[in-house]
Amino acid sequence: MSGLVFETTRGHGSDSSTPTIAFASPVDAADLPRSKAPFLLMAAALTGTVLSVVIGIVLNAPVVAIGGGAAGLLAGIVLLVVGLKRIVDRGLATFTADLDRAGIRHAPNLDRETAKALFPQVAHLEKWLKYGSRGLKSYGETTVATDRGDLAVRLFYHRYTVSTGNSHHVVQHWIALAPPQESGHPWPELTLSNENFVARIAKKLGREDHELDDTSFNDRWLVRCDDPDFPLVALPPVVQSVLADSPRYETWVFGPRGVAVLHVGVHKSQAVVGLAHRVARVRAMMPTVLDAGWTPNVATPK
Repeated sequence: MSGLVFETTRGHGSDSSTPTIAFASPVDAADLPRSKAPFLLMAAALTGTVLSVVIGIVLNAPVVAIGGGAAGLLAGIVLLVVGLKRIVDRGLATFTADLDRAGIRHAPNLDRETAKALFPQVAHLEKWLKYGSRGLKSYGETTVATDRGDLAVRLFYHRYTVSTGNSHHVVQHWIALAPPQESGHPWPELTLSNENFVARIAKKLGREDHELDDTSFNDRWLVRCDDPDFPLVALPPVVQSVLADSPRYETWVFGPRGVAVLHVGVHKSQAVVGLAHRVARVRAMMPTVLDAGWTPNVATPK
């Protein structure tokens, strides 16, 4: 089987918002410098700082104390930055190499223009991705083998900072996106968000929700869709069963741009690979009738 791919690779059209991506060439972390010299030199510089201050005080020479202390402190800070950069570079190299071994091409550290060109693919998720393309930091592509053939998956890493004045914290998302219908009328948007205490109260007060067959699924998710028939077709029992066990801090969105899962938090490479495979599995389990688009009031999937 040919599987499911995005429109730009099906040849049905051209998405001008998709730029040419400069994917990283995997580098073995063992090939990167692992010297402890920056940290040893930093320790020496800070020791020199303390000695300069002590000698300056003993000799009653404030210039020696202040000058030597400031120079040593500055050298220590510079060496600390160099050492931390080496740690970050090694971590990113290991992460990219792990993804490459799993068949994922990864483009870290996106520049501003590339991020702006890629963001339209996930623009429908902007209410979760504050600051839009400015927060888009990396991108990946892979294909996942499923019962329906090889299925294309795209991966996005988004990060932004929330400040409250006295403190701040970083919100991070990994998004995995699988292809939409191959032709026909676009799917309506269907959102699965966490079924928590607030959501249960809202439901009792009349907030929209669609109850399906699987009680575990209903307990796990708040289902929202403007077309009441679409969840019945798009989420058959086999899909409900898989999604009922989804990790917390996830949101799923089915719609015109495909099937997307957003996971809050930092992911190790193994977890990113797992996210790509889960979104592909769910997309492959959806009824094939949906590949030809969506016609309202269709309630019996093939």
